[in-house]
Amino acid sequence: MSRGAIWPGRTSSGRGSAWNAVAARRARKVRSPIRPLRTPGCASAVTGNRRARSRALISLPSVGFGLQPCPADRGAARPRRRKPAREEGTRSTSGGGMGSVVVARTSDLQPGEGRVVEAAGQALALFRTAEGWYAIDNTCPHRGCPLGDGTLEGFTVTCPCHGSQFDIRTGAVLLPPARTGVHAYPVAVHGDEVRVVTG
Repeated sequence: MSRGAIWPGRTSSGRGSAWNAVAARRARKVRSPIRPLRTPGCASAVTGNRRARSRALISLPSVGFGLQPCPADRGAARPRRRKPAREEGTRSTSGGGMGSVVVARTSDLQPGEGRVVEAAGQALALFRTAEGWYAIDNTCPHRGCPLGDGTLEGFTVTCPCHGSQFDIRTGAVLLPPARTGVHAYPVAVHGDEVRVVTG
């Protein structure tokens, strides 16, 4: 080819070759695909490449403020709130796990007397004898009368309503019309505190 020949698309000024070089570089340039954005308005909405993040930030001026969790984040475990501890007041627990409740003071009853007390939300009949303290269920199984208001003789309490009798040491029925006994509870004295072991 002679020196004066011109390549196709090339001018004598060389502009054609420059344009061809630019076109070739553009053809070789590979653009990163833009990944689709997730649900807008949630904390993880902005994903993808740098250009996608820039577009998302422009379209979401309130990112970081008032965002709702994405559907994928809604199932995440949340820390459980601890419930405030209940104060038992006069209730204590021994080493064996037995709970005791202060129900009276030693000066509240004289030997041969009884009264109705409450322990852990349950009404009990508390008695004092010369030998010690005893507690049984307060409700008579016959008609529901309060045994704490009955008459105490030795270790026997007589129901004030119909005369049923019970052994305050064991809760066993001694005289009808009641046919079943009542539950007896251990009693412990610590200083001037009278405690009933409720279990």
